[in-house]
Amino acid sequence: MKIYEVILTRDVTESVMVTVTAENENHAQQLALEDVPLTGWEMDDCNDLQDPYTNGADEVPPYTTRADLMTRPAWQGMNTDLVGNPAVWLSSYTCDHGHSLVSWQDEWSCQCDDECPRWGASLEAESEWVGPPDPKEISLWESLPEAM
Repeated sequence: MKIYEVILTRDVTESVMVTVTAENENHAQQLALEDVPLTGWEMDDCNDLQDPYTNGADEVPPYTTRADLMTRPAWQGMNTDLVGNPAVWLSSYTCDHGHSLVSWQDEWSCQCDDECPRWGASLEAESEWVGPPDPKEISLWESLPEAM
């Protein structure tokens, strides 16, 4: 069995990429069409997955926001924020504010400061990248705006 990325199109402005494991291209096309819950989609292209960044072709599929990355294998299974952006930062916060210590962590799509839930102090996060480690995936993420 091979991994295939199948591009389905509804019209010239709308497409979706579906990743499937199949025995051959015809089987991959069939599975992709079954996997998309939308009507009106048809087969556009089917390539062996050689490089997940380029889809085995010369160009990168059209992504308009970081939320679109969730269709790529490297991003699947990640947590998302409320609008679907992948949660790529694990932010750690610690507040003692002269009282008892309060610590917590939060995964989010951006690095952001927070407010101590107990003392109300404004805190700067110590953030760690928890997104895909592949430099090509990171570069693609950096090139896109967040979904709003």
